[in-house]
Amino acid sequence: MPFNNVHHCNFGDVTVNSIQGDFIQQVAKEENHQILELCSRLSQNFDKEPYYSIRHAQNLRKATEGTCKWLGQSPAFTQWRDDTSTKKPVLWVHGTPGSGKSTLCSQAIRSLPGVEAGGVVAYHFCDFARQHKEIEILSMLACQLLHATLSEPRAPGDLPPLPNSVASLTPLQLKEADNLYRIINQLVHRPTKAVIYFVLDGVDEELGNRSRWSEGILPVLQFLVSLAREFSQHVRLWVSSQRREDIRCLLTDFESIDIVPFARDDIELYLEKMVNGMQGPKESDQKILLESLQDGAEGSFIWARLMVDELSQRSTLASMKEFIKGGFPRSLNDYYQRIFEGYPSYLRPLACKVFSLLVYAKRPLRFCELWEAVWCLSSGAEGVLNPDDKPYKSHLDAVFQPFVELIPIHPTGDKVEKPDESQFTCHLIHSTLRDFLIDKKSILCTGDFDFKEVHICPELAVKACLDYLLQSRFSDLLQKKGDQWHDISGTPVMNSRFLIYAAKYWDKHLDTIEHLEQQQHFIPKVVSFVKSPNFWTVIQVQAIWVQAQFSSFITKDDDDTKWLRRMFPLWFKEAEEGFQVWVQNRSFLRQWRYFLSHDTSPYTGELDHIWTGALGRNHFLASRKSRVVSFPIAPDRSPGDRVECTMFFTDLIDDSGSEIYTLEVSYDHLPDSSDQGALTSASMMQSAATLKCKSRTWEINNSPSDPTLKHEQVLQVSAGSCDFDLYVHDPANPYAQTDRAPLAAFSSNGKILRIGSRIFERDSSSDRLTPVPDIHSEGSHLASRKARYVEEVSRHHHTLAVTSRMKLSNQDVDCLLEDIHDYELDSQHFDSGEGTDGSDNDTENSDSDSDDCSDYSKDKKFASDDDSVSEGSSIASIKDRFEDDEIAPWDDPEAGYSDDSKSGDECSDDDELAIETDSSDSDEEGCKPPPPRNPRSQLAEDEDEEDEEDIRRYFRDQRPVSHSKPRATISVFDTNYGESTLLFSKQVRLKCKLWASPPVFHPSKPLLVWPLGDGQILFVDYDRGSSFTRTLRPSTPFNRRLTAVVEKLELPLPPVHMAMLISTYRLSSTKPTLSPPALIHRIRIDLKEVKGINTRQLPFNLTWTKDHLYVTGSWKLLQVWRIPLFSDRETEENIKEDEEASASCDDSQLVMAPEKMVFMPKTCGRRLVRFFPSVDGETPVSPRIVVGHEASVFRGQLSQFRKCPNSESGSILLFDPPVVCYLNEEKNLGNWVDSKSRTKIMENLGIGSLDVPIEGVEKFNPEDDCELEPYYY
Repeated sequence: MPFNNVHHCNFGDVTVNSIQGDFIQQVAKEENHQILELCSRLSQNFDKEPYYSIRHAQNLRKATEGTCKWLGQSPAFTQWRDDTSTKKPVLWVHGTPGSGKSTLCSQAIRSLPGVEAGGVVAYHFCDFARQHKEIEILSMLACQLLHATLSEPRAPGDLPPLPNSVASLTPLQLKEADNLYRIINQLVHRPTKAVIYFVLDGVDEELGNRSRWSEGILPVLQFLVSLAREFSQHVRLWVSSQRREDIRCLLTDFESIDIVPFARDDIELYLEKMVNGMQGPKESDQKILLESLQDGAEGSFIWARLMVDELSQRSTLASMKEFIKGGFPRSLNDYYQRIFEGYPSYLRPLACKVFSLLVYAKRPLRFCELWEAVWCLSSGAEGVLNPDDKPYKSHLDAVFQPFVELIPIHPTGDKVEKPDESQFTCHLIHSTLRDFLIDKKSILCTGDFDFKEVHICPELAVKACLDYLLQSRFSDLLQKKGDQWHDISGTPVMNSRFLIYAAKYWDKHLDTIEHLEQQQHFIPKVVSFVKSPNFWTVIQVQAIWVQAQFSSFITKDDDDTKWLRRMFPLWFKEAEEGFQVWVQNRSFLRQWRYFLSHDTSPYTGELDHIWTGALGRNHFLASRKSRVVSFPIAPDRSPGDRVECTMFFTDLIDDSGSEIYTLEVSYDHLPDSSDQGALTSASMMQSAATLKCKSRTWEINNSPSDPTLKHEQVLQVSAGSCDFDLYVHDPANPYAQTDRAPLAAFSSNGKILRIGSRIFERDSSSDRLTPVPDIHSEGSHLASRKARYVEEVSRHHHTLAVTSRMKLSNQDVDCLLEDIHDYELDSQHFDSGEGTDGSDNDTENSDSDSDDCSDYSKDKKFASDDDSVSEGSSIASIKDRFEDDEIAPWDDPEAGYSDDSKSGDECSDDDELAIETDSSDSDEEGCKPPPPRNPRSQLAEDEDEEDEEDIRRYFRDQRPVSHSKPRATISVFDTNYGESTLLFSKQVRLKCKLWASPPVFHPSKPLLVWPLGDGQILFVDYDRGSSFTRTLRPSTPFNRRLTAVVEKLELPLPPVHMAMLISTYRLSSTKPTLSPPALIHRIRIDLKEVKGINTRQLPFNLTWTKDHLYVTGSWKLLQVWRIPLFSDRETEENIKEDEEASASCDDSQLVMAPEKMVFMPKTCGRRLVRFFPSVDGETPVSPRIVVGHEASVFRGQLSQFRKCPNSESGSILLFDPPVVCYLNEEKNLGNWVDSKSRTKIMENLGIGSLDVPIEGVEKFNPEDDCELEPYYY
């Protein structure tokens, strides 16, 4: 773009003079586009219907030429409009009802200077029949100001001062009042000479309801008053209303005009023109009529207009004189009463329905909506609208006169020559008529009619909504044909507009039922309606056509609380049955609101994607139509059943997907409930409480059917015997963020259950759980309280592996609780990781580790790692299979080497160098750590450790509540003879923990494999008591500098991109327990970015089959990858391990994913989600998704719903049970297609290989090898 004649222009902090030519034109064009886009987003807040301009045009059409001229001669008005130095920038124009305030307001707007004359006008008309919320009013005002900005003449260089932070506000941000106030403030602050006029009319019409007043015009009025005070030179505010005390108090400091004296002159002028224009009466007769009308007008335009209309309908002069002789009504109410009392009998029932609907409507009804509603009220058939009951349009027109006027709708501002009924809205002629009918509900009642038949009341609007929505044609979901939605009868919804109104406002009409007896009468009807299939269609209509129906909101006063739009009457949940429906509906919204709220999605309105069956067997939506078959995995509960107050829940899905194990834990025999701290003290729970543990085994059937309960058992476990306090930091919420293992967990195959430190095994025949022989008994190396902490357990036949990756400090263990176990503990023996003096330091750790298992190693020799690697190892073949298996250049040479020659009873001081110094326990106990052996030097902290610390910040559920340190501990026991005999024990210090990585047994060999952490994998031959470790080479560098700058700036953590490396290894056929396995296949896939990781529920879950691994993401949408475990060549040729081949990574294999989209409950993002593929055979198995449980905290009062020990604390734990969802391969999944997620693995880096120990490595000796020099760069 050329820069021509640059001088005196501002660009941020840079100043030049002016810019002419193409540049300024292009910038103006771009900024105009920004403004138009912002206006388009703002218009969504008021349905893109410019109500303000429609009402303004309507007022101008009604105005009589020559009236309101006095305003231009009023000193108060002219000073307010023209004097830039005025101290009173607000003008209050008030008058009696019907005195012409709105018409005068529109005339004033027309007389204000436009943009060309240096003025900008933004106005709003309040309407008694239509409430506008604060956001709607602000959006309309802001749109008018922005449009004026586009029309404003600009000199070269005078760019619109609209900051990008304002222009880029999203539609969601524009639903926050603060952002709308910010837009108006920005436009007012811009450097311009234009005067901004804000005009508000009919403010008093919002005073009928206090909440309507406070939620609508009041905050806007207060804001504009303060704005006018602050910028009195170029901001003006006009307010017109009746004289009400609430308004007077706000405007008492400003100028006001009482229009009643001026209105009389305008009314006389109006009457003169109207009477002189009458056809028929002579001039003398017109004079008599005019005098009579002027005497009775009393300053009311509406009265004058009604009287003129009444006289115009008289066909003879005699009838006119008779009307005058009878006397004009002295007030509007007198006239209203006269007209209603004059309704013919045949029109009174119809008039009752029409005015009941119009008076109590929540917004102005379109003519077609009103006609349908009246038809519904008149129909005698149930569930259908009988065509014979539809009222004639001519009768509706007769009822309308003279109190209802039809106003054309032109949302785009274009005139329509012949609009249909849908293009008109029905309005009462004035707010005084509405007030009259509310006060005189029985005005149509005579002795010939039943009171209910002609009684104007809100119940008729309620009946119209419910009866209309309960029609049989809405008993199933609407279907989309092209761009139109149709009901099951084939009728387009746009031909049934009252459906949308009734779906939005049915519950708001029920709010008007104030009397308790009436509410009790309606509760069964509302419950029946909500439980009907028609309500499912109502939710569908709301999702499609009711904007922000399922959005969440944040109020100004409470930034932490999110609010949802209410879906039931205010009084509905006060009844027990209504409350249960409300709770179930909240549960439904919690899972599926995200799907309902996306009104721009191509799936909007397709409610059959929702897993209705999973909501619960007794849920009021459980039987609704769905594309999938789903069931909750939970027992049936009748409404009268006692609900246990579950405090902890866990579950496990077996690897075949055919069974799921669940455990509910509740507290029993609590400490004295009068003690408010009973559930906040782990020590009190430890000493007195009992855990009631209800275990269930469920069978998931092959074909879609309800899961079957196979076995149920209740275990009573004392809190003390299971070391409750080692696992639960906050007894009131066992799910509180902590760095400990969960209170209870199943082993990966479900055969073992751990409750705290207690371990139970499952009998294969009876499915019954029994305690395993105690591994914590006196004399065991796990007898001390610190060593009793267990995280993961695995079992194979009679062999039991117990592991943990956390080393508890002395401060984590309450020593006073040592004596509460069923047996005495000697804290001076077998205390893993501690010296007998209570100190815990690096010097003594190796000795104590040796002591832990010394007594159990006398009769069994543990082979060193040097001996454990057999000559028959397949190490030599690794290079033949993958030519790129070299040490990665970023790899730590020491990390690639692991000396595991000290196994169990063999530990040496050299182990200290593998980890950072750990003397935290001794420091906490008040003991000083010993000095390093070489006083001149100490090993510096590895940079990778800093990276690991950064990574830990993403584990959002890991909040240290203790001084514990990562340390891998594994013990293998033989439990075959009724007691636990130690076979193997090992401890390894870690820099970084792993989660959800239990030890795995070989199905036929005495081999156990356990990922330790820090990239190391432990291989254990528990028969021989030998082990070796190998370090797995990763596919990404170790050094991860993710949060150094972010932490300094205190900004949110950047997302972490996750990938998965899947490697297949082959064990040695000759010595599988002694030889490292060989890598034969590997695949790397990209997953997704995450902002945090819950270590108790990782974002991806695995399902292993014979040939494939299915990786399922815990997301709202089903995302599953099918990954081959073997290369095509491996599968076809079955290459032997010792065969020399140059096969490299096979990049031709695709990682597949389902073609179609499957929506899942929102909480799946926090739950275990596993996909199980279909299985062909004699008994085919349908593909299915199994979703684990989810625990949540309800903050609020649920005392009516559930009595829980912690209900007094204001939060209650709620649990959603596991769910199984059966899929149809063709209908729900479609074909399996390339997921495009496989990524290329870097060559020549040995990624996925297990590093081989380097022979001949010289060990580092801190006493002899620390010949140091300064490190500067």
